[in-house]
Formats: sequence, structure tokens, C-alpha cells
Amino acid sequence: MENQTTKTDLDAEYEILKKNYKKTVRKRSLFIIGGLLILFAIFTATIVTVLKKSDAHKAAENYISENSEVQKASGGIKDFGPLPSGSIKTQNGYGTADLTISVNGKKHDLDVFVHLEKEPEMEWQVLEMKIEE
Repeated sequence: MENQTTKTDLDAEYEILKKNYKKTVRKRSLFIIGGLLILFAIFTATIVTVLKKSDAHKAAENYISENSEVQKASGGIKDFGPLPSGSIKTQNGYGTADLTISVNGKKHDLDVFVHLEKEPEMEWQVLEMKIEE
């Protein structure tokens, strides 16, 4: 009789340990997932900030602002979207950039693709621009 009680006590203790283990695993999983999401957000914010502050991005925005085709398609530019996308590559003073910039227009919002290139000691030059529908 004593063996059965001990076995029942061990089973109950095992169930309690199993529940506690599951809670611990859940807490750790949520902590890890939360940490990864925070790291991703920081990484994304850093890239967007660097991209928006680049000379290539500034040259693209200036070109877009002065472009009559964009002015007509948007009904006039209110401002630019917060999340540009694309890439900027530079080496030894040479550079290429492919950027897609969101334009918030007075009548229509649109995305504008801009290809720029740069040579040493020169400013970024827009070589191609397309309004993406």
C-alpha cells in the first residue's frame, strides 16, 4: 500500500514539474521572439535612416521634386514616404544607387524608381527615372 502512495505522489510531482517546465519554455520562447523582433526593428530603422540621409537619396528626392512628369501624375507633391527601398553601392568614389521612393501627392500617391550613378569628386546624377504604377 505504501508503494502505491509513493507512486501516486511521484506521478503528481512529475505532473507539477512538467507544467512548470512548459511555462518556463513558453516564457523563454516569448522572451526570445520579443528580443528578435526588437533587434529586427532596430536594424530596419538604422538602414532606413542611413538610406534617407544619404547624398544619393537627397539627389533623387530633389530630382523627383523638380520633375514635371511626377508633378503631373501626383497632382503636386505634398511630401515623400517614410520608407524608401533600394540599394546604394560605393567604392573608391564611384557609386550606383537604385532607389524606390514613395511620393505622397495632392491627388495621387505613387512610387518612383530612380537609378543614379556617381564618379569621384562629382555629385550623384540621375540616369533613369520611372513612375511605377
